[in-house]
Amino acid sequence: VVANRHDLLFAFEQYRNQATAPEAMARDEVVFVESVVEEIEEVKEIEGEKSTSTPELPKSEDKDVIPAEAGTQLQAKPAEFNLAIPFTSQAPHGNWEMPYQEACEEASILMSSWFINDIKSRTKGEADQEILELVAWQEERFGYYKDTTVEETLSIVHEYFGYADAYIIENPSIKDITDAVAFGYPVIVPAAGKLLNNPYFTGDGPLYHMLVIRGYAEDEFITNDPGTRRGEQFRYKQQHIMDVMHDWNGGDVINGKKAVIIVKNEV
Repeated sequence: VVANRHDLLFAFEQYRNQATAPEAMARDEVVFVESVVEEIEEVKEIEGEKSTSTPELPKSEDKDVIPAEAGTQLQAKPAEFNLAIPFTSQAPHGNWEMPYQEACEEASILMSSWFINDIKSRTKGEADQEILELVAWQEERFGYYKDTTVEETLSIVHEYFGYADAYIIENPSIKDITDAVAFGYPVIVPAAGKLLNNPYFTGDGPLYHMLVIRGYAEDEFITNDPGTRRGEQFRYKQQHIMDVMHDWNGGDVINGKKAVIIVKNEV
């Protein structure tokens, strides 16, 4: 039994240094963890210990793009981590006609937003309606909704959802991605879909695709891949994701740049 606040903070610090993390952490749990970590550092400073407070990932600059080398160090990062991001297929009712066939970007953004807003789940009907509303907004805003680049997708995150702190990392490393996840941020990844080799895709898969990285374990990324109804917590090898990561560039996807969107929103 933890007798007092000081003992609670000490016990939590021992916990965060363990090798693994809970199977999945909800948004409110991540926020609680961050607040307790801050209290731990305050106690350390009061007791005259050297502060080792966890730095924030850098905020977006002029073009909301941060080079990979601008990343920061994360203290006591768990060896495994998994955010409790709700899942939806891009075709919630199994209808893969338009616009659902091209709705991987919409589904990826929506899953990230549900996590940020502490929404634990969505019915198929609710997910379907939100996808259609987001498609309609893009057609009004851009004149189209298919194959949005990371910059266009980020503008949706900024304008439609109001997440001003979300940003892009170009040429990210595996560490950049796992650090972001450990901070509690969903990571949206563009990919050459046919190179993903997901066994549940129809045929060879899409030319261009987006998915959400929600966690990591050993040499794998844990994803929510909206391209299949079996995509919840689907695991890809980390290096495989890095290899097939390519932004949309008009059609020559395998030569598209490497970039990810960090879906960050400060409350």
